Amino acid sequence: MKLLFYLHRYPEFGGIEKVTEVLSEYLVNRGYNISILSYIQNIRTFNKNNKISYYKMPESSFTSPQNIQYTKRLLKEKKFDIIIFQDSYAPIEDTLIEAMQDTDTKLIITEHNSPNCGYYSFWDSLRHNHSIKNLVLAPYHYWYMATHTTRRYKKLYTKANTYVLLSQKFLPVFKKRSGLNSIDKCCWINNPITIPHNNQNIHKEKIVLFAGRFTAQKGIGMLLKIWEMVYAQHPDWTLKIIGDGELKPNILNFIKRKRISNVILTGYQKEMLPYYQEASILCQTSIFEGWSLVLTEAMSQGVIPIIFNSYESASDIIDDRQNGILVQPFKLHLFASQLSLLMDNPKLRDFLSTNAISKSERLSIKEIGKEWESLIAKTCNK
Repeated sequence: MKLLFYLHRYPEFGGIEKVTEVLSEYLVNRGYNISILSYIQNIRTFNKNNKISYYKMPESSFTSPQNIQYTKRLLKEKKFDIIIFQDSYAPIEDTLIEAMQDTDTKLIITEHNSPNCGYYSFWDSLRHNHSIKNLVLAPYHYWYMATHTTRRYKKLYTKANTYVLLSQKFLPVFKKRSGLNSIDKCCWINNPITIPHNNQNIHKEKIVLFAGRFTAQKGIGMLLKIWEMVYAQHPDWTLKIIGDGELKPNILNFIKRKRISNVILTGYQKEMLPYYQEASILCQTSIFEGWSLVLTEAMSQGVIPIIFNSYESASDIIDDRQNGILVQPFKLHLFASQLSLLMDNPKLRDFLSTNAISKSERLSIKEIGKEWESLIAKTCNK
């Protein structure tokens, strides 16, 4: 069977690209013929698999005539059975829809975030920029965002043979935001963990880990305020921040201004496994996520997650007080008290760490890959 993964960037540093890499390699090893088409290729991160074919659009402009004609020729020549559109909200769907006309190719769309993400972003933007102008224009911006979201969902759902969400809990959210009466084409498959599981006892150090882009969505400012509340009482613990992004100057300024100690910024790290293996606790302060790879991969190495219960799939991943801690959003003092509890209690850490590894085992590529094979077969028979 011939499959084409279609996405904005490949390869790249993000979770969508990593999931595409792991899933495509699983499928090619299972006998599928795999190709990947993207607009941007980052040569620095390219680990080419000689069993997979890679294609790049001739133009960076999303809907250029050259890209449409290139995609049409590719689909006509290769005769793919299924296209898997890894939807990251980059406006690349129109080129694909146009190119797929007059083909028998089936389409699977995978949405790689919460269907509420536009709404989360809107309210967070308003919260951080409540100028008079922004407040006056807020009703129009909200109407435009909501209308665009609904129209896009309806268009994509109509064109798809199967529409995949990352969590069962996103189904009612998608139905509400799309305005559709029926969503029978929808199903859910969790993202797989993209690193090997920890099957041995690894010595954990007194390290609290944060990994992610330095953006407002990740709540990096809240993380620093939480650490400010706890670090003085825990001088033997270190906060290790991995990542990079637009808010880095703000982070450095906050640390300097508040004279906060026990913080290490490592910059972006391609290989996360050594950091997961040494850390005891993962702090995630995101305003929203789809299905956090950092969270599940850290759990696979026995890192205990403490996160805001701020998005629907958080409680899919974490069973509160069993394999991690869910904190009411966005109660910083409550988060800080729960973090202190973990730092002070090694027996609790051992209990939660062991359970975190067990919970993450169901997300191995072997298990998630089986779900994808079943879905591919069902889609082909539609």
